[in-house]
Amino acid sequence: MEKLLQDVGKDILPGVIIVCGGSYRRGKASCGDMDIVITHPDGESHVGFLPKFVQRLKEINFFEGGSCL
Repeated sequence: MEKLLQDVGKDILPGVIIVCGGSYRRGKASCGDMDIVITHPDGESHVGFLPKFVQRLKEINFFEGGSCL
C-alpha cells in the first residue's frame, strides 16, 4: 500500500515524499487505519496537495470498503 500511495503522490507532485507510519509501519498483523506523513524537499510544494491526493485515491477506489476523512 505504501508504494501505491507513493506512486499516486508522485504522479500528482513529482518529488513528494510519502511515508507510512503507525501500526502499518510496525508490521502489525492488522491495522484499522494508516498514518502517513507527506512532505516535499522544498518544504512548500506539498501545500494544497492533500485534496488532490484524496481525490485521486477516491478515483481509483482506494477507500472502497472503508471510510475516508
